[in-house]
Amino acid sequence: MKTARLTRTAPDDRWPPTRLRGVRVLVVDDDPDERDYLVALLGAAAAEVRGASSTSEALAMLAWWWPSVLVSDIGMPGEDGYTLIRAVRTMPRGQPAQLPAAE
Repeated sequence: MKTARLTRTAPDDRWPPTRLRGVRVLVVDDDPDERDYLVALLGAAAAEVRGASSTSEALAMLAWWWPSVLVSDIGMPGEDGYTLIRAVRTMPRGQPAQLPAAE
């Protein structure tokens, strides 16, 4: 039986494969390691990224900074990701229902 071998390659000009310059991303996750990882990964792709640790922190941030896309954890203590999305969808700023969100 053959086994697949994983090889590591050195970073090159092809990484990151997609540039996100001009894209504003709000990452919401109560796990600091997960949040920091996503912020760093998206930042490396040239996105403008902000991180929030809770639904209430994210909603406070949305009062002064509006993202192009929202990435949220679902299973957060207290108010979960679904609560956050529902709150965002009812905000009066522009067309919040059009804000793309990934959970």
